[in-house]
Amino acid sequence: MKKIVKEKNIFFYSSLNIQDNFLIWNEIKFITQLGYSNIIIKFDNLDLLEHWIEDNNQKDMKSLDDTKINLIYRLHLSYNTRTSDLKNLRRILNKVSKIEDKYNVTIIKSIDEELSNIITPNHMEYYGVKIITLTNFRWKVLKRFHRHRVYFEIILDRLFSDKKYMANALPMIDPLEKSDKLLFTQIKPIVKTTEFPYLLSSLTDGKYASYGPITRWSDILW
Repeated sequence: MKKIVKEKNIFFYSSLNIQDNFLIWNEIKFITQLGYSNIIIKFDNLDLLEHWIEDNNQKDMKSLDDTKINLIYRLHLSYNTRTSDLKNLRRILNKVSKIEDKYNVTIIKSIDEELSNIITPNHMEYYGVKIITLTNFRWKVLKRFHRHRVYFEIILDRLFSDKKYMANALPMIDPLEKSDKLLFTQIKPIVKTTEFPYLLSSLTDGKYASYGPITRWSDILW
């Protein structure tokens, strides 16, 4: 994951709903116009991942010639079933490999950071599994400062009901004047929930506490 994080132009999506496929494709075309050339799409559902690949193989890719799309599949491993998980790991990864061969794509295999103790480093190296930060059932904001570069990660999971959308955004930002100021401009994950402004206000010290319903990041600038 470190190699990916160091990329300058990066955008991260995560989809849990097959109806989001068309929306994600439109968002990809939009953010490439903003200069994001390295896009990461993470899937929690392998069938959805295959459906997305199959669907988008039929689309016109000429406008995305300079865009690198990284596909990530998050392996579902539990905390308490180490033996069964290891037995199932090869079966799951074999299925992933078949999808890669069928569509001539590369899929990054990932596990949650907090579950990395289930599989030893030797297992991860052998199977080619990478560690990806855990998506919690709550908001989590991580700020990492390295040589005046801010890695700002916002994770939004299904907080309210299955009818709500879930999205992840991971932009890489060069702070203005080498400060720790965070700046979001026209970053649009798929977020459609009236509760979102309330959550946003908790991240901005109440600055947007009275802001109306937000459906896209391009409505926000701070």
